[in-house]
Amino acid sequence: LAVDGEAHQRAHLVPALQSRCAGIDVEAMERAVVEHFEDVGMSRDEKLRRANKHLSDDALVVVARIAADVFHQDVGILTFEAQRCWEHTAKVAAVGVSAKPRPVEGSYMPCFLAGVSAATAFALSRALPLVQLTHQQGHIAAALYATGQPELFDQETLVFHVSGGTTDLLLCHGAERITPLGTSSDLYAGQAVDRLGVKLGYPFPAGVYVSEQAALCTEKVRPKVSVHGLTCSLSGLENQCTRLLAEGRDAAYVCKYCLLCVGETLVRMANNALAEHPGLPVVFAGGVMSSDLIRTYVTNRVPGAHFVPGRFASDNAIGISILAARECGAWPTTSM
Repeated sequence: LAVDGEAHQRAHLVPALQSRCAGIDVEAMERAVVEHFEDVGMSRDEKLRRANKHLSDDALVVVARIAADVFHQDVGILTFEAQRCWEHTAKVAAVGVSAKPRPVEGSYMPCFLAGVSAATAFALSRALPLVQLTHQQGHIAAALYATGQPELFDQETLVFHVSGGTTDLLLCHGAERITPLGTSSDLYAGQAVDRLGVKLGYPFPAGVYVSEQAALCTEKVRPKVSVHGLTCSLSGLENQCTRLLAEGRDAAYVCKYCLLCVGETLVRMANNALAEHPGLPVVFAGGVMSSDLIRTYVTNRVPGAHFVPGRFASDNAIGISILAARECGAWPTTSM
């Protein structure tokens, strides 16, 4: 069982890995709770149907309770649907939880306390081992798993963790030993994307809407980026997008420009890192990496690049499940 409580905004339950470690991602709280319950005119059946899109058969009552605590919502429907699946939790061998953002001294966000509390309560109720990990490790493990090359867990890899809270280039040995190599000196990639989306009137988080708009643009875009060695600056990207909109460029063009600027930034950082660490695989993780446009742009320009399906890029509870399973010896010896 894996619990990740990074962005108190969303709650999304992922299907169980066949390794006796199910995944719960409290990062997606907005998607599974706000989306389904803020529409007061929605019928119970419709709420149930929409909620079920986000609930696997390994859903737990505790997730509904987390949602209730965070949003003060009546989540009886989620609780009812979770209770009928309670018997499946007997298969759980360990509980993994994101206890903080990164595996470094002083890393802290209060929203992770909800996940730790839920995971601790469940582990104690079933006398199961509790494995405390980090949100960043979850993203890394999910990305390594999704490459289909389990040997990457036991070798050095260059990993980009790109989201609304990070734009980090890491030298990783699996997901256990992580050495920071580069980062953004100011704005993070996900922040730039979300700010553009909100400026265009899209709901937050806006990445999916920006990607949809960008796909409509057929014009050639020449992104201008700022990269020095393994450090980038993305604050200029926000200003460039604002200027393009003021000049009358349509939303599709500006969205494509924004995403390709992120893509070109990653290309330059990756190739600079490969000059120092030749031959290493390069894995791209984090929610921003679910963009098809960025994926296509980068894979055509970075040798050895591994982009993973969007559900693995954005849902790190899968990674937390894997790391908890490795800790208790249930992976990779069991069938996946």
